[in-house]
Amino acid sequence: DGIGVANAFDEEIIKGITGNIDNQDTISMLINKALAKAEKNFRSHERVSYLALMITGGWLEGLYVTCQTVKDSPRNSENDLLYKDIWNHVYAYDYLDKLLTEYQNDQNCAQLNKALEDIRPLLLRPPSSKNLNNAFILKLNEKLVPLRKQITG
Repeated sequence: DGIGVANAFDEEIIKGITGNIDNQDTISMLINKALAKAEKNFRSHERVSYLALMITGGWLEGLYVTCQTVKDSPRNSENDLLYKDIWNHVYAYDYLDKLLTEYQNDQNCAQLNKALEDIRPLLLRPPSSKNLNNAFILKLNEKLVPLRKQITG
């Protein structure tokens, strides 16, 4: 690949992921290892802004898909993990905001940061994890749908 991500997912990482498909903790650790390797590559080639865009894009898509999955369902024991995942995404927003702000000199990072302005107030004052409810998910989804469409075209 032209931007240096493919080499971060070397044979060891791929074998580890495929061999532990049912072990979420191991998969998370391996993905974090690959992302750290990719980040090192990006930093060495002064392309960290690409990494900021990829991380933000993955964050946005993960949040969008999860919200789409639970938007019509009140929180219950069957979807509680999805609600927790949404809260984790919302909690991580502060990191993304700082990351995009750090690379404001990159036109793409600046544009993406501007696109997130409409959803920012909702993400900076979320309910606690336990109090995250369907009403919040619906408000979040209302902002996510046009944001995702704007970004993906």
